[in-house]
Amino acid sequence: PASVSSYIFSSLTVTLVGAVYPVYRATKAVCTPDEHDDKEWLQYWMLGGVLFCITTWVDDVISAEKADSTCIWMSILAFSFFWLYFPKTRGALIV
Repeated sequence: PASVSSYIFSSLTVTLVGAVYPVYRATKAVCTPDEHDDKEWLQYWMLGGVLFCITTWVDDVISAEKADSTCIWMSILAFSFFWLYFPKTRGALIV
């Protein structure tokens, strides 16, 4: 239902998915001697920063529209962050 998805895909969820786990992994990557994982997380944070900046603009535009659009945007954003750092996809290295 729409009410459940509005709680699951909220700005808090997007922030947790987009920041908490990546902070842990990036810190762990910096502590290793391998520079390849550092590059991967640097690319993630660059793309993540762009997505977070776009989010503030899109939130303003969508909030004037409908609440359903906000839920759709937050779900797209959460899955985008997940795709960027998931070890199987490594989207940050593709972009």
